[in-house]
Amino acid sequence: SPYIKVSTLKSLIKAAPEETVIDVYTRWDAEDFLSGSSDLECFDLTNVRPKTNLHRVDDLHAKLYVGDDRVALLGSANLTPSGMGHPQTEGNFEFYKGNLELLHQIEIEYKSELGEFIQHVENIAVLVSQEDYLEMKDRIKILEVLSPPEQHPAQQLDNIIEVIRNWVPLSDHPEKVIQSILHSN
Repeated sequence: SPYIKVSTLKSLIKAAPEETVIDVYTRWDAEDFLSGSSDLECFDLTNVRPKTNLHRVDDLHAKLYVGDDRVALLGSANLTPSGMGHPQTEGNFEFYKGNLELLHQIEIEYKSELGEFIQHVENIAVLVSQEDYLEMKDRIKILEVLSPPEQHPAQQLDNIIEVIRNWVPLSDHPEKVIQSILHSN
């Protein structure tokens, strides 16, 4: 999954038996971390559990979850609370804010296109090292200084609407208000 959050990865790790090898493939992109789409702390989580590895795959967009070498889930869901339909918390409130996602269970045949895709991802993936992690932390710090985080367009729109609500006088005749503003300049 390109996007991965600690809470969802924690749930996945908790559900897997200790002897299970977990290989996580994700994008390793500073913009994804800055925007909150992914959590850098997933690296720490994968380092705590034996037999758990975090791999980076540049430009990854596919969402594929392989449970064993025979069956996989393929679809649109990222490894995030909203992608997996997990409850989210804000303060003392817990709520569900899931996306409408698709995960389809399929058999893996390694001579098929899916098998070739899995093999390709494994071949181009790079195991994230402690050095990679520290470099990314530094890169994120620099980017935070150089370009403060932008607001999501929806938040920008909410802010504009709030300004308009507080500024535009309410009137039964808005055209008269607008005319008076135009003529006062």
